[in-house]
Amino acid sequence: MSQQSRSAERFHGLLAFWIGIGLLIALAVIAGKMLTHPVPQLETIIASSSQPLKPGQPANNMAFPAVGAAIISFLLQLTVVLVLIITSSLIAGHGIKLYFAASGNAEPSPAPTSESAAPPAPPASPASTGSGDASQ
Repeated sequence: MSQQSRSAERFHGLLAFWIGIGLLIALAVIAGKMLTHPVPQLETIIASSSQPLKPGQPANNMAFPAVGAAIISFLLQLTVVLVLIITSSLIAGHGIKLYFAASGNAEPSPAPTSESAAPPAPPASPASTGSGDASQ
């Protein structure tokens, strides 16, 4: 592989990484706004239906479907943000893999798991394998 094509691949890897990071930052801002004002429609519904009832006045039951619709809308927005966060982190991870593959360096090793950090099992003793002398 020529040096020029490696440089282009490294550039594409870094570009994908920074696009993923930019998307993550944008989604953090969107999520912050969502959490600051989670369901703006709900505030108006509550304000309009919080009038004290006079004796004999029927309750305003129209607020219940509106509250349900506002909460479902919020949950859909939250789901979309979560899916986009996962997608953005995958894009950034793929960009890093492209960069390391093009630069010829080994990829960073993953953190050791509890299975890989365990010491190896001791070798079996000759008595347990049956290869020992039977006269002893």
